[in-house]
Amino acid sequence: MSKDKGHVEDRSEDQTDDQKEEIQRAELIEEESTSEADEARRQVKVKERIIELAAATKDSALSCAVLDLKMTKPYVQPLNLLLYGAAAASLSFFTGNVFFGFLAGFLLAMTYLSYPFAIREKYETDKLFADAGLSPRNLVAGRYIFTLGFSLAAALASILLASVGVLFTRSLESISLVPGMTTGAHGTMLSLVLLYLILALIQLPFYFRLGFVGARFIGLLPVATTAFIAAGLVWLGSGDVIPGLRIVLESVAQSPWVVAAYFASLVIMGLASYLMSLATYRDVKVKKVSGK
Repeated sequence: MSKDKGHVEDRSEDQTDDQKEEIQRAELIEEESTSEADEARRQVKVKERIIELAAATKDSALSCAVLDLKMTKPYVQPLNLLLYGAAAASLSFFTGNVFFGFLAGFLLAMTYLSYPFAIREKYETDKLFADAGLSPRNLVAGRYIFTLGFSLAAALASILLASVGVLFTRSLESISLVPGMTTGAHGTMLSLVLLYLILALIQLPFYFRLGFVGARFIGLLPVATTAFIAAGLVWLGSGDVIPGLRIVLESVAQSPWVVAAYFASLVIMGLASYLMSLATYRDVKVKKVSGK
């Protein structure tokens, strides 16, 4: 009798454990379904917001650039801005060189340039923009204006933040208008910004053709190449490798002919890249409509 009772108690305990597991599984499923429902509602709200922004946007290149900025703005969280500012200021503070702080802040800020393409892919904005009467010509031109404007704004902000970091290392002993920055450093940073823009112009047609996911590795090209060249310039210009090379590099960076060549390359690359992106964007839209 006692054995039977023991078996009954064991079975009841087993049932209790099974019931607990069932309850836990049910709770997990409920949590997942709740989170999925919340995410679905959030995406609906974001899509509605994009539709509102598109409807309020004029069919002009500048207005389309502002549209890209408004779509990207919700993703620029305060924590990200704090990280960006800390990277630019702290690196120049610890190294005593404004160049390193500028480079860190600038490259970190450039990660946002791919966000409009990620939004395009996630919310299928091509159709939304077409319904709003926005032409492919102005949408593509607006994306280029957004890229150029955002890059220049990020470069200027990075220089200012990096200068603040250097200012504290100098104990308020200002060497020049911007502490820690020589004329050569100005030219080098300008050259790197222009180099980045030229590389970005190369990658933009790939983004329009392949989308955010398909071109995600190509999207690293400007950041990786700019960082690699900057590191090489610092290494070669340190004076430890080739004596006197630093003076040569600074002289080259200050040369108006070098700057003019950069700007000429930027204009030529910009025009060619824009035409390629426009043709690609129209081709991709046609394929989506035809279902191919």
